[in-house]
Amino acid sequence: MSEVPHIRRFALSLVGPSREYDADDLVQESIEKALKQAHTFQGGTNLRGWLFTITRNAFLSGKRRDSVKARYAREQMASGDETVDAPQNIQLMLEQTAAALRSFPAKERETLIELAVLERPQAAIARRYREPIGTVKSRLSRTRAKLRKHLGGMSAEAVSALAA
Repeated sequence: MSEVPHIRRFALSLVGPSREYDADDLVQESIEKALKQAHTFQGGTNLRGWLFTITRNAFLSGKRRDSVKARYAREQMASGDETVDAPQNIQLMLEQTAAALRSFPAKERETLIELAVLERPQAAIARRYREPIGTVKSRLSRTRAKLRKHLGGMSAEAVSALAA
């Protein structure tokens, strides 16, 4: 604990005096890393130097991480790709999915809802219907395929994400 003020001053010198919150975050991250790696510290050596090395490395790792994030954001903006669907698109897809499910036979609809919405395991669904698990798996596969067809050829991954 006696080293914390020294680490904080060092962190402030790295991030800049006007960014005290960032310095505090860096100190916390450094102490956390030091505690996790305490077994690597060699007694009788310079504790402060060891802690400063951890702090500097955490700072540099954060700078690299921020640089990668900024570059990715610039690339996304330059490509013009939208990363999030508009709420209207999501609402439309949900309405189409609900309409498709209403058109399915009750057992298919209930099986898919139990798996996707209630997150019940396939084995539990099979026990509930007193059917072999293979039957439930086949029904789910057919129901997902029908749902994809109703949703206009949406990718299997997208429908699986909805149904998983």
